[in-house]
Amino acid sequence: MSNQKIRELLSQLQAELDAAPIDDETRALINALDKDIQQHVPEDAAQPVEETSALLERAKALETRFAVKHPAAELFLREIADLLGKLGI
Repeated sequence: MSNQKIRELLSQLQAELDAAPIDDETRALINALDKDIQQHVPEDAAQPVEETSALLERAKALETRFAVKHPAAELFLREIADLLGKLGI
């Protein structure tokens, strides 16, 4: 369930960012995080998640970056970071 929820949140985050003015560097960081999560978090919740604490740290850093300028995107990143933590990443 959490694996699927992360993927849903990533989709919602991308939709939110498509509607917001985001600088190229931030968009690249989000896209890289999205790609890495897709690689390390299997679609099937029964499969083990590959541990990589860097994903969680990057999600938290992006959450902080969005806190003031993009509060809706920040909420998605907070949920993603929380779910990554619960998955043991």
